[in-house]
Amino acid sequence: MTRPLRMLPVPDGRPPALPPGTSGLATKTTMLAPLYAQEALAFDLRPDPDEPPPPPLGDLPDPADWARGVAQALIEVMGGVRPPASVVRLTSPQVYLAVSRRYGVAARRAGTPFSGGALTGRAATRRLAVLRVRCSRTRTDAAEVAVVLADGPRVRAMALELTGSGSQWRVTTLQIA
Repeated sequence: MTRPLRMLPVPDGRPPALPPGTSGLATKTTMLAPLYAQEALAFDLRPDPDEPPPPPLGDLPDPADWARGVAQALIEVMGGVRPPASVVRLTSPQVYLAVSRRYGVAARRAGTPFSGGALTGRAATRRLAVLRVRCSRTRTDAAEVAVVLADGPRVRAMALELTGSGSQWRVTTLQIA
C-alpha cells in the first residue's frame, strides 16, 4: 500500500529584488536598519558549565633545561637519527607533523627505506648538537626559547614556543633557520 509520489515545484531561493531606482549597499542597510536595533554583538563571559576546567598547573620544570633535551631530540628526528614517535608526546600535532615530514625527507636523502626505526648511512653520520639555549618566560604557563645548533659544519638557529599543560611543557611552535 504505497501512495504515489507527489510532484512539488522547486522553491525559489533567490533574494527579493530591489525596487527600481535604488541600488547599492546604502539602500540595503537602510531597508534592514529598523530590523536590527543592537549595534554590538552579545558576548557571554560566564564559563561554560559543560566545559571541563583546565588542568591545574603543576610544578613545571625549568624551561631552559627541558628545551635543551627536547631540541636535541627534535634535531635528531629531523636529521634521521631518531624515529619521530619519540617526540609525539612532547609536541603539538602541527609540530609533530612538520618534524615527521622532515624525517621522511632525511630518509629519502639517505637512500634508506622509510622504516619505523632510526636511519643508518649518511643521515646518521651527521653531528647534531645543541650549543646554547636562551629562554624567556612570557607567562606562567608559556616560554619562548632560542636554541643555537651545530649541524655538521654549519651553525643554525631554532626557536621554540613552549606551553605548559599539567606538569609538562609542550612544544607548540617550532622554527628553524
